Amino acid sequence: MHRIDNSTRLIDGNGAGKDGFTEGNPGTVAATRVTDDWLNDSQEEVCNVIERTGLTLVKGDQDQLSESLSRLFRDITLSNWTKQTPANAAHDFTGSATNGNITCLVTFNGDIEYTYDGLNWTSVTLGSNLFSIAYGNGYWVAVGNAGALYYTTDPTGAWTSNTQGSGQLLTVAYGNGYWVAAGSLGILYYRATNPVGTWTSNTQAGGNAIFAIAYGNGYWVAACYYATTNLFYKATDPTGAWTSNTQGTQSLYAVAYGDIKGVGTWIVGGTLGTIYTKLSIPSGAWTFRVGASSATIHGLIMANDFAVVVFNISVSLKGIETTYDGITFTNRPNTTAEDLTAIIYAHNLFIAAGTNGEIHTSLRLGIY
Repeated sequence: MHRIDNSTRLIDGNGAGKDGFTEGNPGTVAATRVTDDWLNDSQEEVCNVIERTGLTLVKGDQDQLSESLSRLFRDITLSNWTKQTPANAAHDFTGSATNGNITCLVTFNGDIEYTYDGLNWTSVTLGSNLFSIAYGNGYWVAVGNAGALYYTTDPTGAWTSNTQGSGQLLTVAYGNGYWVAAGSLGILYYRATNPVGTWTSNTQAGGNAIFAIAYGNGYWVAACYYATTNLFYKATDPTGAWTSNTQGTQSLYAVAYGDIKGVGTWIVGGTLGTIYTKLSIPSGAWTFRVGASSATIHGLIMANDFAVVVFNISVSLKGIETTYDGITFTNRPNTTAEDLTAIIYAHNLFIAAGTNGEIHTSLRLGIY
């Protein structure tokens, strides 16, 4: 790149040593002549930025430079992770949730750790093995072993026990005015508005364990252990029969809905790095995607117009991968030797958590 340097340039037009352009003055000062070498340099400076972030130049698309710069900033954010110190270093994290102000992680050891900034953590003990946590409509709900279900409006204080059945509750979610908890042998419970009192039983999934549930764009989607099927969905509310929509033959452990490049997208992940995506609604065939590894995917989050995945299977295959388009997935550097099982976006950063008290945070978006 160079500043305009032909004889018609405006000397020091942009400050000392910074020649620039002038429109001239008829009869006295010639307008600056734009030369081919300056135009070619300017063109290639812009095109190189776009192409180096993996985009193909498209005539008429005026958003490519903006998208490329966003990718570069996000690459910096997602390539730099810092290990944080939990309240209980020996505990295994299994799930995460946030209300924007407080973020909570649940553990298999029966406690909840919360933070106001993603960096400093405090523990509250509940007692049961916990697998999942969610926030909605002013309530926090955590679920776990032997039908364990706890709720509160303040996760830093006392929680109320509200056991539902005796099976393992592996996942909980809130959406469209309903709470849904599900788990082993296809057990599923729901309750409208708040988690207080008895929930309604509505077993699904052909008896297959339900590992994850999410709500988005008017649909509930459940990711399951594969025996006869691995994916179910239900429009609007969780009552009644859900529709089976098997995708491949791998078990699915994670599901999320959100925008990728402004388009509403479903993503599920599971064993052997299996990833499927579906635009807008969960009915019909999903598209198989080639992930960045063959590791089991245990967590998904959609935030800031892209998705982040956490996975584990062996010491050499534990970590984080991301996608900006729902098609190409990229591994991100990480230093953990532990399984990563949960991912959340809160406090302007990503928080990944796993076994043995492992918590890693990305750089804060917008701070480099």
